[in-house]
Amino acid sequence: MQFRDRTHAGQRLARYLLDTPFERPLVMGVARRVLDMALPVSRVLAAELEVEGERRLGGRDVILVEDGLSTSDAIVARIREARSRGASHVLVAAPVASPATMDAAAIEADSVMCLVCESGPVPERYACFVPPGEADLAALLAGKV
Repeated sequence: MQFRDRTHAGQRLARYLLDTPFERPLVMGVARRVLDMALPVSRVLAAELEVEGERRLGGRDVILVEDGLSTSDAIVARIREARSRGASHVLVAAPVASPATMDAAAIEADSVMCLVCESGPVPERYACFVPPGEADLAALLAGKV
């Protein structure tokens, strides 16, 4: 186990990314369930957060946050989506990733970073891996957490 919970993992990602230079960064959760991890990243980087949007990204650095990368199909699709929406630079950030998925994402993204790079089930790296429910997501978005 590497992380207490998903928020802890997001905080560790944020600290890791803090010294990375970004141009008008936009943090995007790969899925709505990742908001608890993407929010700490956006706060620490003073970046906008996109939960589920369709805005044009023209000329922005996009940070795609995922709770773990065990297979490549979903993350590659999100990288391509960000590019099609005009992202100038796409960085994939995940607390946990398998080496094969990191390699596949690195082909599509400008950069990929993870805190723990090893194969195995993603939930085993967390003491608590329960994604937030809708009430928790609403509280996060309202800044009450």
